[in-house]
Amino acid sequence: MSLFGLDREMGYTHNEFFKQAPRTFKNHDYHVEDSTIVVRLPGGEVRIHVGPQKIRQITPAMRLPYVDVSIRFDNVDAEEQKTFMRLFDTSYQKGGG
Repeated sequence: MSLFGLDREMGYTHNEFFKQAPRTFKNHDYHVEDSTIVVRLPGGEVRIHVGPQKIRQITPAMRLPYVDVSIRFDNVDAEEQKTFMRLFDTSYQKGGG
């Protein structure tokens, strides 16, 4: 198995994203290296890099924070990736949608 990954924009501040990690990964061995969360899985590891916080201006009065998130799987099989992404997406879902 090789490196596989995906990138997305997420409506979080930098601080909000990292505050969610202990709840999301409470059953995993993980640690934070600068702006990257490293999660150990049975077959390999996941590296979640969180880019600098940005602001999207919708109207002059409405500004929404977001971060670019890069998720990379190293030596993680397809089933384990799917399980991890289900956990990640459920935990980091905002707005009830």
